[in-house]
Amino acid sequence: MGKTQDFSINRRGLQAFLLGGEMKAAMLAAAQDVAAEAARRTPRRSGELAASYRVEQATVTIPSRKYGSTTRAAGRVTSDSSHAAAAEFGHYTLYGHPIPGKHVLGKMAGARSLRARRRGDA
Repeated sequence: MGKTQDFSINRRGLQAFLLGGEMKAAMLAAAQDVAAEAARRTPRRSGELAASYRVEQATVTIPSRKYGSTTRAAGRVTSDSSHAAAAEFGHYTLYGHPIPGKHVLGKMAGARSLRARRRGDA
């Protein structure tokens, strides 16, 4: 067996990596992929909802059990359609009949990492 060595995380270096330009570009590209796939999967009547997905750069703070929290670059997918929430989460008609949500974005959350695990990439 090999000799174990002490390892300590360079917190400043890790933080710089998570907020760096390459990470921002990668997260924005991933969000653009999600937006394109969401537009493809969205049910259509007029096409307004499918055309309403937007991508923006974001910075998020992720809590951690051991180290408190880390701030990192992220990509955010939004929709500016007036009926996006009703289509995603469901709603009731004027007569009280429930219309279930399609959960287009909800079903895609984590889908990329799941596909990677199935392929053996992650």
